[in-house]
Amino acid sequence: MSGKDRPIDPEVQRKAENQFLRSTRMHADAINIWSSLSPLLRVKKFNELWTLPTYEVYFRGKDDQAVADHIMSISDPDRVAEFDRLVEKWNRELPVIQQNRDPLTAYTFIAEAERILKGSTQSWLLEKIESLRQKP
Repeated sequence: MSGKDRPIDPEVQRKAENQFLRSTRMHADAINIWSSLSPLLRVKKFNELWTLPTYEVYFRGKDDQAVADHIMSISDPDRVAEFDRLVEKWNRELPVIQQNRDPLTAYTFIAEAERILKGSTQSWLLEKIESLRQKP
C-alpha cells in the first residue's frame, strides 16, 4: 500500500498542518535543512559542510510516507520548486564555498532559504551577512 493509499492519523495530520506557515504554505521544519549548517559556519569548519536534500527528499526521509505525501500535497508547489532550485545551487557551489572558506555566501544561502520558507529573514542573519560584507 503506498503512502497515498494509507489514511493519516488525525493527530499526526493536525501536528503536520500546525507546522505549516500560512503566509507561504511551506512546512516550517524545512528550515532545519539549512540551519544545521550554522554551527559549522560559526567555527569555520567548511570541510564538514554537506550537500542538502530537496524539500520532498527531506520529508520523505524524515516522516512516514503518508505524512510526507500530505505535506507535499498542501505545500505551495511554486515555493517548493524555488526552494529546490536553491538547494541544487548550494549543492553545485558547495565545493567552491568549501575551497574559498566563504561564510558570506553560505549565510546568504541560508537567508534566501528563510525568505522562501517564511517570507522574511531573521534580523540576526541579516546582521551577520552585513558584518561579513564589511570585513576586508
